Amino acid sequence: MKKGSRGRLRWLSALVAGTTALSALAPMGAQAAMTPDTSLFYDRVDNIFPDAASVERQLRFFQRNLLGNQQPDGRTDNFPQKVYVNAAAGSLTAGNIVANFGFEEGAGALPDGWTAADGQGGAPEAGAVRWVNDASAALEGLRLLQMEAVTSHGVSVSQTIGNPVDVLADYAAPVKAAVAPNSVMILSAFYKAEQVVPSEGGQGVYAKVTFLDEAGTPLAPPFTVTNAVYARGGWQELRGLITTPGVQAASIRVEAGLDRAKGTVQWDGIRLMRVDTKTGSDGVVAAAKGTAAFPNGGFEAASPAWTLKPLGGAAVESW
Repeated sequence: MKKGSRGRLRWLSALVAGTTALSALAPMGAQAAMTPDTSLFYDRVDNIFPDAASVERQLRFFQRNLLGNQQPDGRTDNFPQKVYVNAAAGSLTAGNIVANFGFEEGAGALPDGWTAADGQGGAPEAGAVRWVNDASAALEGLRLLQMEAVTSHGVSVSQTIGNPVDVLADYAAPVKAAVAPNSVMILSAFYKAEQVVPSEGGQGVYAKVTFLDEAGTPLAPPFTVTNAVYARGGWQELRGLITTPGVQAASIRVEAGLDRAKGTVQWDGIRLMRVDTKTGSDGVVAAAKGTAAFPNGGFEAASPAWTLKPLGGAAVESW
């Protein structure tokens, strides 16, 4: 046998042996199971030329849902917007319940699902709330809501959500699920403020959640997150951790706006997300991860207050 032939045979033998070894280490049956939403991405691997409907479905998926529960500013800590449901109990395990949270859908003066009011519950002044289509200005998607308060009465937008809520499990399957009593939730609202001047006693920029009974009466005081710092520019987040009342709410009202203040505010991405409180594989409860586990963790609001305490000493001051 020629020298070159013997070299090729040795190379082929080594290749076969290596392939056999790899097969032994990683049998086909050991592959990880596909995630429930894998079907949304079949066209990316199975079809070289997907049809127009498949492409449109993928584009809508990426437009409406950020990957890996990533929030708009790039952080991934404790931002459970993907919906999971406990089918046996008919309750929400995790996920966002605010419809049209990015203000992308609608054909009227305001995005679908949202209503506007002045600071006294009446109709806002003409032009006080504008639905803006500007991809360069929006935080996520193409559109945002802009508020301009020329008086100190303020202005707001709100959405009332029936409970059980209509959600999309795994971004795809429509289902009704109840927000159960004593559930842990995160309120997250992104805003950009300009020349906001609160009047005396006003909260300025705020986001609020109210849990209501069948008659529309609050079951507990509203949960409100505010920010009195407006000079930094750029998009900022109002965020807070909420525990729902001990009685199941018939509806949930989510609101954002200017309280007794003048100025301009843009909003994009208002979510109310159920937190899965099961203990994860790392031994840490999901709700205890990230800054959302600490109300007023950014020191933006007056309440709850923080206490200054020297090491080994007594508390000396609150603010």
